[in-house]
Amino acid sequence: MFRDDERVARIMDCGARFAGRRKVGGGYAYYDLLQNRSFDIAGPNPTANEYAQIYSQYQRFLELQRREAALAEVQQLAAEKPQVPELSTLPVSLRRPTATPSKSERCAIKGSLSCTWTKLASTVRNAFASSSSKVVASTNPR
Repeated sequence: MFRDDERVARIMDCGARFAGRRKVGGGYAYYDLLQNRSFDIAGPNPTANEYAQIYSQYQRFLELQRREAALAEVQQLAAEKPQVPELSTLPVSLRRPTATPSKSERCAIKGSLSCTWTKLASTVRNAFASSSSKVVASTNPR
């Protein structure tokens, strides 16, 4: 009948010409490698409508994979995020002070924003106060 290499060549030719495979109960099945699943088709090769349906299923498959990857990333970030302890579990020394510190206590750290802001505000106030008193004095005709 056929030699082994001729038989293999005919099988390979058949596989190249026909995308679908016969099912036991009748009909054909098309196996999609990208989705790793089979689709029922009417003949040995899918029609244009069947290809369109397979492609739409593939798009849905990709969208589900994207969603699962995004969800896994969000869950991983949530697991890595450090947990903030409740205020009641913090020691008293780490809690926010209830009383506001006085002006002298605010400037305890040299170069801090609160210290420099206080000095800047008082300098500006004094500059405007001294210039306004000169203007008032010069406009007085007596």
